[in-house]
Amino acid sequence: MPDPASPPVLAVNDPLFVAVTHAADGAGIGVVVTHLSDPMFNAFASEGLARMLGHTTEELLTRPVFDFVAPDEIPRLQDLLEKVMRGDSIPLVFQTAFIRRDGERVAVELATTITTIGEHPVAVTYVTDVTRRKQAESQIARAEALFRSLVLSAPDGIVILRGPFIVFANPAAAQLLGYDKPEDVLGRSMLDLLHPDDARLAQERIQNILRSGVRYSDAIQYRPAAERVRGTTVEVSAAAIDYEGAPAVLGFARDITERKALESRLVRADRLTALGTLAAGVAHEINNPLAYVLLSLQYLEKKLPHIHGNVDLTRSFVQRLGDAIAGAQRVGTIVRDLRTFARPDEESRGPVDLVSVMDSAIRVAHHETRHRAQVIQQLPPLPMVDGNAGRLEQLFLNLLLNAAHAMEPNDLERNQIRITGSHDNGTVHIQVSDNGRGMPPEVLDRAFDPFFTTKPVGQGNGLGLPICQSIARALDGNIAVQSEFGRGTQVSVTLQVHRPVSAPPPAECMELHPEAAPRGRMLIVDDEPIVAETLAQLLSDRHDVDVATNGMRALDRISTFADYDVLLCDLVMPGMTGMQLHARLTTTHPALADRMLFMTGGAFLPEAEAFIRDGDRHTIQKPFDLEALTSLIDNAMRKRQ
Repeated sequence: MPDPASPPVLAVNDPLFVAVTHAADGAGIGVVVTHLSDPMFNAFASEGLARMLGHTTEELLTRPVFDFVAPDEIPRLQDLLEKVMRGDSIPLVFQTAFIRRDGERVAVELATTITTIGEHPVAVTYVTDVTRRKQAESQIARAEALFRSLVLSAPDGIVILRGPFIVFANPAAAQLLGYDKPEDVLGRSMLDLLHPDDARLAQERIQNILRSGVRYSDAIQYRPAAERVRGTTVEVSAAAIDYEGAPAVLGFARDITERKALESRLVRADRLTALGTLAAGVAHEINNPLAYVLLSLQYLEKKLPHIHGNVDLTRSFVQRLGDAIAGAQRVGTIVRDLRTFARPDEESRGPVDLVSVMDSAIRVAHHETRHRAQVIQQLPPLPMVDGNAGRLEQLFLNLLLNAAHAMEPNDLERNQIRITGSHDNGTVHIQVSDNGRGMPPEVLDRAFDPFFTTKPVGQGNGLGLPICQSIARALDGNIAVQSEFGRGTQVSVTLQVHRPVSAPPPAECMELHPEAAPRGRMLIVDDEPIVAETLAQLLSDRHDVDVATNGMRALDRISTFADYDVLLCDLVMPGMTGMQLHARLTTTHPALADRMLFMTGGAFLPEAEAFIRDGDRHTIQKPFDLEALTSLIDNAMRKRQ
């Protein structure tokens, strides 16, 4: 029964009110009219509200309103009631919580209007159960918090770009770019944060992604520009997304510096493995020309006393000398090919003549291929490709060795390794095909798996094709294999045509001059006395030549006569190297240091390679052609004059 002190219950018969109440019940919305007395009682409660709270309408009308409110919400609702009684404004829509008969908490949204019925102030309220919505919002909030935590703590860098500008970056991305916090890179252009040589490619990719929504399946490698992360290489995958209502680029970045170092070591190991395989053949290839060089020289030594007046013997001398020179040049070619192949890894890229690279790889592989197959090269004239000659020679040498090992030896009439090529749309395609044993499907599927090999133990490490793939991809190219068991294999290599960024400045003129250079004075420094003395004799008819067989003796000579026009120096010598002599002269005789020319038999030391490359110094490789050496010296003499 109602409390005698409570305001009366409303008997609502108005057809419009009944219709609105029924419509609200059908929509799952409760309707309640509450007397704002102290204590508060409900004057009307709809059936929909009763179902929502698990009570009867009689219970809702006979018990104080706060009996149905969650205890933790009562102070807030009482504060709102006091504001109403004072005439203050309150929110027309707000959320609170009721308690069902079974004790379950129900989140509700109240839409309230304050009015009067007779002399009693009342609140007319529509009640909506928002429990599920609150649960969904809570789940979304938890998911967003978890996602944000994952993004912020991710070891890989995550960035969002609008155009080239960074609008989001996680801490890992900031650190990869060389900064402490994401705030340090927000709003900045990504192009300004990359190495200048990489920024152009990044700009092209960003524009393509935003314009066409393309997603690049291959990751690209970039170098950050910041000094603190110099030497770091970052691999980036990117895709188009919608971010805050506008097109954007989502990028994932990973530091692959250590991986690249490992790949470089594997490439080096593979190169040395190939050299080991070829060692016996190299000895054979060098010993053949050395044999007729020595025989020719011994012939000259024996017959020289009898040459006077003997025309036929003189003619024979000339022929033998020609044979000796040709043999020595052949040895030089073999050594040069090996030096190109075995030199330390280089990251430099530039225009590469694939035909020359293939010729060199064929020569180096000759001992392995000569007894197994005919090597047929059918390369047409090809444009220069963007690459590294040493790396590409290693790639094609591996392919030639693989093809040779797929053949049964001593069947030269049938066995063929055919090399063909073409170019189109800025790419060059090379195919290395053989008619060897081929690969079954299960082997072909694993051809690029590291350390997978079908060769017997000790005859293969399973790195040949994976390293070829690594080299091709590092040069923005690709490699693919087609094979049919019992019929042969074709490996296709695709490389990018070299595109000069801009026209290079005119090269310093070093061409041959028909007229002799003015006679000058030069110093030759070489730790091989025979080389130094022979050079002095050959050059003495053109210039005044002094000789020193080490760096200290060269300094003694210079202390006596400092005004040499040219100093021709061996790069690597025991005691004081040519580099160290140059450093000393840079301090004591800087003008003479600038006039140094260098000879080298193969500067394998990293510091020697860097000395030659970084200083852009004039260097000639041993064994050298006398005409080329004379031209180099004559041009230096002309500059001095």
